[in-house]
Amino acid sequence: MTEGMYQGAAIAIGKNMEKTPEFSTIMVEGLNQLDRGSIPFIEMGEKERETQVRKIANTSFIRISLRFAKRFLYDQPEVWGRCGYDGVSGCSDSVPRKDFGMWEG
Repeated sequence: MTEGMYQGAAIAIGKNMEKTPEFSTIMVEGLNQLDRGSIPFIEMGEKERETQVRKIANTSFIRISLRFAKRFLYDQPEVWGRCGYDGVSGCSDSVPRKDFGMWEG
């Protein structure tokens, strides 16, 4: 997937933060927790980032982040095609998907 698809999800999450103070508080607190390592999270290597995320894996921040990331990522029609789903317009009762039945003998 492209970086723009992930940016679209991040923008949607940011807009939700603007609308809901409670959501915003959870997100800001979670981001601050990620930065509590010896160096800022953004400067950490992959293993250090993984360790830091695992430290807060059971928090509301992680649960909400995953839920909203999936929702806002898969809300984008551009993502559907990358996942093999053509969306509502990709099939109907009268016109099946072009790849329908391709695995049948």
